[in-house]
Amino acid sequence: MIEPKKQLTKSELRAERRAIQDQQRTEKMIKQVKPVAVSEAVSNVRATSEAVELLSTSVIAHLSPFENRPMMIRKLTLANHELHPSIVDLGLQMAAGSIDGANTRCVAMMAALKAVIREYSLPNNTVISRDMDKKLRPMIQFLNNCRPISPSMECGIKYLKMCISRVLPETSEIEVKVDLCGALDKFVHERIVLPGTAIAQIGGDKISDGDVVLTYSQSDAVLAILANAKYNDTRFRVIVVDSRPYLQGRNTLNHLHSLNIDVTYVLLHAISYIMREVTKVLVGADAILSNGVVLAIAGTAAIAMMATTKNIPVLVCCESYKLYNKVQLDSICSNELGDSDLLVVSSSSKLNSTPKNPLNMAVPKLLHLRFDIMPCKYVSVIITEHGLIPPSACAVLIRELEYKTHVLY
Repeated sequence: MIEPKKQLTKSELRAERRAIQDQQRTEKMIKQVKPVAVSEAVSNVRATSEAVELLSTSVIAHLSPFENRPMMIRKLTLANHELHPSIVDLGLQMAAGSIDGANTRCVAMMAALKAVIREYSLPNNTVISRDMDKKLRPMIQFLNNCRPISPSMECGIKYLKMCISRVLPETSEIEVKVDLCGALDKFVHERIVLPGTAIAQIGGDKISDGDVVLTYSQSDAVLAILANAKYNDTRFRVIVVDSRPYLQGRNTLNHLHSLNIDVTYVLLHAISYIMREVTKVLVGADAILSNGVVLAIAGTAAIAMMATTKNIPVLVCCESYKLYNKVQLDSICSNELGDSDLLVVSSSSKLNSTPKNPLNMAVPKLLHLRFDIMPCKYVSVIITEHGLIPPSACAVLIRELEYKTHVLY
């Protein structure tokens, strides 16, 4: 017996018609869409990759590319025969990385400038202040082309130019040379050597028994503080965090080991694990800007942010001559580009193997920024030779130091 067909209600009939209409509409849209060829899809992906690369390149276009630096150094060395040999040697050593670090570069530059001043000869019918400043300009430009001038070097150059501008016309050439060389020695002693000793004492008192101090890469001020704390028989442990490509933390590790300090060595990607043991973070700085922002080697900001999330104090060690009357909010507007080839893993198996690139897209270029910016909210206190200061007091200290420099020197 055939069962009679069930009569649908009005709502069920409307739902059935709507489903049929949706299916017909979908089939119609599928017929209207043209199949896209695989080659067209590949070209679209390649164009997108090139657009992203172009955008990234335009963002850092104002920074001096590292690839052009060796050729520029060679051209300047051959074209300018007036460069002093000590300046040429210093520039080549900085470009090669054998002279690194803010204090080391500044001291080496002062020694090279002293050699230039000693062999300087004043031409007839010229003013010594104008002529000497004119001859120093291409040498400073050469150093900047070898590697961008650091804030510490810029402070030393500014100090030397101020001393040259105050030379009286009636002063003899021999007296000027003696005075300028003495001024450079005074700068190194009073602005680098003595502050380093004071920072070691002030920072050493902040390390207590049982502390686990984390430091990053290599810093002369941090090493002096840890050595002072060890000299005071303070029982503490140090965790050295390091990162590629320079691995400068190995020098810190060897130095602390020679002082019989209990030390642990980890890489940067392990900070989230190792931070649970840390009680204090002690890092160095290449410069501190007037808005309290810390300019340091790349990776320092990541450590400071991780420590802040764990409520661990971050102490930044910096001599006052590195306080820089400049404001910077990010790491792109002003930075230094390093050799991007150093970022490639140096495994022979990976270097010899050909990477698979089925779409034949442009290989992305590696970006090697040597420094990063640490916002002041991640800095607990700054250790200087003038004592412990908050980041908000940097602008005031910069103004006072500039006034003192113009009055006393």
